[in-house]
Amino acid sequence: MTKKITKVFTVLLLGLLFSMGCKKYQQDKLLTEKGKTNIFTIEEAKNWFSGISGKKQITSTTSRKAQDHKIKNFSAVWDKAFSSEDDKFFVVECPILFDKNPGFTILNKGQATASNKVNGITRLLVLRWKKSGAIQSVLMHIFSLSGVADQNTTYTNKSKQFSGHIFFTDLNGEFINGWLYEKGKIIKHSKKQNIPDNYSFKAPQLDEGGEAQECTTYETSWYERDCVEYYNGNYQCGQWVYIGSTYQTYCTGGGGGGGGGGGGGYEPPADPSPDPCSDAQPAANAVTSFSQNNNYTTAKSNIQAANPKMEHSVTFGKDEKGKITSSPMISCPSGSICDVNSNWPGAFGDLHNHPNNLPPSPADMYNLILINNNHSGYNTRMVVTQDGSVFALVVIDLKQANAFKEKYPPINLGFGPDFPEEIFNKFQEVKDAFMQQGYSNLISEERAMSYVLDKFNTGISLLKQDSNGNFKRLKTDENTSNGNTTYTSNNCQ
Repeated sequence: MTKKITKVFTVLLLGLLFSMGCKKYQQDKLLTEKGKTNIFTIEEAKNWFSGISGKKQITSTTSRKAQDHKIKNFSAVWDKAFSSEDDKFFVVECPILFDKNPGFTILNKGQATASNKVNGITRLLVLRWKKSGAIQSVLMHIFSLSGVADQNTTYTNKSKQFSGHIFFTDLNGEFINGWLYEKGKIIKHSKKQNIPDNYSFKAPQLDEGGEAQECTTYETSWYERDCVEYYNGNYQCGQWVYIGSTYQTYCTGGGGGGGGGGGGGYEPPADPSPDPCSDAQPAANAVTSFSQNNNYTTAKSNIQAANPKMEHSVTFGKDEKGKITSSPMISCPSGSICDVNSNWPGAFGDLHNHPNNLPPSPADMYNLILINNNHSGYNTRMVVTQDGSVFALVVIDLKQANAFKEKYPPINLGFGPDFPEEIFNKFQEVKDAFMQQGYSNLISEERAMSYVLDKFNTGISLLKQDSNGNFKRLKTDENTSNGNTTYTSNNCQ
């Protein structure tokens, strides 16, 4: 009796399908590796990827035929993911499942196909650039020349006995770069380029250092097959079926790249600029999920039902079992400085109202930085206004937030910490620009706040809940043309 009945080995041109083994991830044996603790967690990678999966990622032109074989229908197995890092990236590496089980061979162009060598492992990589903080996702493909899938090789750990190819594509299967290994050492490298059918190298190519390179064009033949999993955990798979080929040129030289042990990491064309929407997406997903918790909805209702001329706050935490908890509500007269219960066990955030019907204030931001330094998990401050709007300040990068606070220390005019003159003047300029366009005081203030948070590199994002209950990052752009400066709202979607 099988868990699943599959059709027998029919060819569906679903696209470039990679990685050997059966339909379930168990054949990718190395799924229990524990990576180092770093500032890019598996949960952050999962939240970010869930916000962009299905959207087009890195765009590239690749060798002919690749466009005919797009990768489709795969899912990440996050509970088997592990983390690591190299010189350029913090990396979360995750096994994946395909509708059909993929494999491939990689041979010198013109060599006879060796169908008995079909194998491969494919994993999802979510990478955060150390330099810019930008996040990208790619697929890593491991092909062994031995004909047996190498299940022990990871992004940062290559066996000294490994001989074969490790290459990277975007989520659609477009080739980015690759490496050829011999007994654990890189002997050739490849970057994306188009290879005409009649192309041949008539003279040695030169690398960036001016040294001669030996280059070879390789044909990657793509296969797929159906597999059945039985209740006892065993698998039975059919014959590999050829679905198409792509071509890449590998050359000697070029260095070892990143990728940790053994070198040969992911090498995109350039270090991208930070994407503020991508950087804030994990936080937006987390706050959206939290806002559906009963402790939050109860606290919000209690605050809204309390005296609207006073400020009221509730702190949220997690108990030893990870269950969300909430503190008793604290109330204080309007105009006074209100403290939150930052010592609530497992505290990670708080919610309070603004009787003046304004979004989070400079005092909210500066105090959140202070609390986050004293309580590492406490990085979120939510505000509900009289009209029911809900905002969230979230510390995205505490190191950057501390650098901001050191460069622009707050001033105190008797109403709590406020922006110094330079930031205050810019805030007022942006606010006035929107007020002149007819926007309300609340909308103008929120747009001015989102602008200065970005302009002055605070490491903090301002989120707002939309009509569907989802929190989205607010973003205000500045445009200057012919000496005239204008401001436009360009919120993340």
